Amino acid sequence: MARGPRTESRGTIEGLVISPTARHAKVLVDGVIVRCLYAPALKEKHPGDTRPVVAGDRVRVRRADRGDVIVEDVAPRTSVLARRLEGGRRRVMVANADRVLVVVSCVEPPFLPRLVDRMLVAAEAASIQPIVVVTKVDLMPDRAPLDEAVSVWTRLGYDVRRVSTVTGEGVAELGAVVGEGLTVAVGQSGVGKSSLLTALEPTLELKTGEVSDKWGRGRHTTTVASLHRFLNGWLCDTPGIRSFGLAGLEPQEVAVRFRDFQPFIGACRFNSCTHVHEPDCAVKAAAERGDIHPARMDSYLRIVGGVPDDDGDDADDGD
Repeated sequence: MARGPRTESRGTIEGLVISPTARHAKVLVDGVIVRCLYAPALKEKHPGDTRPVVAGDRVRVRRADRGDVIVEDVAPRTSVLARRLEGGRRRVMVANADRVLVVVSCVEPPFLPRLVDRMLVAAEAASIQPIVVVTKVDLMPDRAPLDEAVSVWTRLGYDVRRVSTVTGEGVAELGAVVGEGLTVAVGQSGVGKSSLLTALEPTLELKTGEVSDKWGRGRHTTTVASLHRFLNGWLCDTPGIRSFGLAGLEPQEVAVRFRDFQPFIGACRFNSCTHVHEPDCAVKAAAERGDIHPARMDSYLRIVGGVPDDDGDDADDGD
């Protein structure tokens, strides 16, 4: 959970990263947001990452002789939500989050269950509580198809919320759940992350955008992850994504994050079974019997096979 800054010894002060870019970060220090530069050594601490710090990081800063404020060090992270970008780089979206809102629209842009599955795996791998939030439900008068689609996750014990920022359906109930700790919202461009967070806390006044008529995708309105105060915690808005590559997970590590695979993994013939091509695979047998939903098996095979969850157009987050 992200807490307020406190003074440290030896000329440094602890702060909370509110919003980072590749060159500097806005850091909350003693109740004031300060623009901070990065110490050169920071870039060597996480060489595979795209930025030396991320929203939610606890950092130590000091004032240099010429007046600049420098981020000297990053405290150990309690959790890391990350995705893999094209080319293999890792983009850490937020650090020290307590829960993640996996935001998906039921209509525009199109509902993509495979993308949700990937984000659920990432949340499980990071030990962050996931909540699936289906937006724009006011645009779907017949809820039966939606109820059937999300039942795949509810049967697995995931918390699934249906919300509308137009009618207010589900917004207050969601706000009661996310009022403590650090909550990050992730999802495609255009699903309504910024609208959702603004509905939860109207004083945020986040920019929102429409779905592109030409491509059926959302236009990016959030260009960098940023924290915003909400009740006793923080809300983190993130740039929209078009696909979600999983960073640093082997097939066996992915499989154990599929809750519906867990009862069967131990019965496979081989301990190193990837559940793709091996004989006597209990997971594949469960899928053939119908004990694992076909869509979930398809999601898994696409992940471990490197098949894109959408069209392979992995939009990088802005700086």
